[in-house]
Amino acid sequence: MPGLRALLGRRVMRDLPRDAISTVFQAYVRGVGRIAAAEAEIARGLLVGQPSEAQARILDETLDGLVPLASKGFDLLHQMLLLDALVEVVAGIEDPGGDDPMAIAMVDLVGSTRYLTTSGPGELERLVDALFEAGQAATAHRSVHVVKYVGDGLFVAGRDVSEVADVALQVVRRLEEVLPLRARGGLAWGAVVQRAGDVFGLPINVAHIATRAARPGTVLATSEAAALLPPSRRGRYRTIQAAHPVLDGKRVATVRAVASTDTGRASGPAPAGGD
Repeated sequence: MPGLRALLGRRVMRDLPRDAISTVFQAYVRGVGRIAAAEAEIARGLLVGQPSEAQARILDETLDGLVPLASKGFDLLHQMLLLDALVEVVAGIEDPGGDDPMAIAMVDLVGSTRYLTTSGPGELERLVDALFEAGQAATAHRSVHVVKYVGDGLFVAGRDVSEVADVALQVVRRLEEVLPLRARGGLAWGAVVQRAGDVFGLPINVAHIATRAARPGTVLATSEAAALLPPSRRGRYRTIQAAHPVLDGKRVATVRAVASTDTGRASGPAPAGGD
């Protein structure tokens, strides 16, 4: 706490809005808390089976080794990711704290609960790693970001509906390539609030509901999101029956993949005729 007070007392921090300080602090607690939890899990593995007299030494050695490594790694990643984020700010893509519309997509795995009932820790670890890898690979070099990893799925967000749709389809394909499960996605559009590096609002919930209504291997867009896609990217509209009043009886459309002739990169075959 003394170090935090000293940091907040610096002129550069005093010149920032008070709300900005609390928001960044919240983001740091969330992020660093997860880092510390992961490091503690590493230490736990080192301590198992060790005599009590050796545990204090192991903890000291772990602390001495992980803190410098984490500091260097954080500095490098922070600089790279912050630079990318600032470039987007300048380009007008991001508006931290704003409540203007964004495209939100969720992708999750079909039948994961049943799969996990017969799987061991190794299969679960591969599932978690596959979600992370698919999200990072799909959003690389795009103005789309993974904003939540949740259980057996993830949420991505961006300003461009087509780009978010591309990312969602890529994640679906990648997960189905590396896991013995099908995947599906939901795409929504609407006003959100960005807070402490996370995104909140009705589109998050709607994307989740749309995902549950999507067929395996597809991404289902709400009518608002589908209307912002080029006609070639939309399948036929249909009315869905969803166990939620927000989407029950509403029109949705399956998202078509990008043809290789459209952008110079292939995104897989488009669904024939839509849903």
